[in-house]
Amino acid sequence: MTAQQFDEWIAFYQLEPFGLAAEDAEWAHWKAIYTNYHLKKGKRAPKPEKFLLFSEKKMDASDYFEAGEEEDW
Repeated sequence: MTAQQFDEWIAFYQLEPFGLAAEDAEWAHWKAIYTNYHLKKGKRAPKPEKFLLFSEKKMDASDYFEAGEEEDW
């Protein structure tokens, strides 16, 4: 692979992500749909970002249970 081809693949990936990150985002979307469908009325729906397995932000378990924030689901 030439350097030019490699640069083209990088540009393509920035426009149309593929691989693990794209698959993770797609599954997070479907998990959010499923969860939101089964929520009781009046409950706050979680966003797809809540279901990402891999994210840019590094988190530990305490980030999911912030003080004073109660999960509705």
